[in-house]
Amino acid sequence: MCGYIEKITLPDSVSEIGRGAFSMCIKLTEVNLPEGITRLRDTLFECTSLKAINIPESVTHIEPLALSFHTCDESTTLYIPKSLYSIESYPYGLKQISVSPENPNYCSINGVMYSKDCSSVIKCPEGMVGEYSIPEGVKTIGEKAFYGCKALTKITIPDTVVNIEKQAFQNCESLVEINIPIGITEIKESVFSYCTSLEKITLPDNIEVIGDRAFCGSRNLKEVNLGSKLKTLGISAFSVCEELRRLVIPQSIKYIGDDAFLWCSSLSLTVPKRYQDRITLSLKAKLCVALLPKFLRKKIVPFTPYKITYY
Repeated sequence: MCGYIEKITLPDSVSEIGRGAFSMCIKLTEVNLPEGITRLRDTLFECTSLKAINIPESVTHIEPLALSFHTCDESTTLYIPKSLYSIESYPYGLKQISVSPENPNYCSINGVMYSKDCSSVIKCPEGMVGEYSIPEGVKTIGEKAFYGCKALTKITIPDTVVNIEKQAFQNCESLVEINIPIGITEIKESVFSYCTSLEKITLPDNIEVIGDRAFCGSRNLKEVNLGSKLKTLGISAFSVCEELRRLVIPQSIKYIGDDAFLWCSSLSLTVPKRYQDRITLSLKAKLCVALLPKFLRKKIVPFTPYKITYY
């Protein structure tokens, strides 16, 4: 029955809506929610035709996947009411986010959602196109802040930023240019994973940690300078970077995670001579095993590939 409903208006007497209440309503284009609803629950709207939803001023929390619908050209703005203090879901294809001036937790700058004090980027809408510059004074780029922004080609980050959370730029498929401020010391988990147009990135010399899957799947990445202070290279950090040509691992390195260079078929590694004495697993085994899938590791005798050189 739900598959044929196109519009729903709920009475003011409704105070709660269960999880997935409107999922699979494939023809639903309009929903009017009553004041008094405080929470939009998980998978509430998995509707392929829903163009927009007006969030009541009473809503305080939006759960993950609650707004799992694709916006259309007719409506590309999400309005955040004054009451909302927690949001974990955004419609796909948004072009801007608008926040009530009375909201004590969030604000909007040029369609992008920030913390109220403008110190953190919370969410850039996925439909934003071209280039974007983060304002001076911002200190943190939040988790998944630019996740899935597939049409952004350039992002400029000010030197005031000292923290980039995990998955911040994951799946930015058209991103070709981005700068990393000097105050950043860690590239966290999956920050640049699947940025498939990114060919070059310059890391500041004081980077100490490159986290798990930090550049995983960025298959056109050719050039990365790891700096001189890197201590940790995480699991699958550069896996499936098929065009990566050369990496110089600095003398400061203490740990290389499993699968760090898995399927990096063009890679030539330059490694410190004393590296093999600084970790439990030998250098030869560690780097070779990092190039192989897990199910093969117990079936081979580690060897030194010709692409490893020492200094």
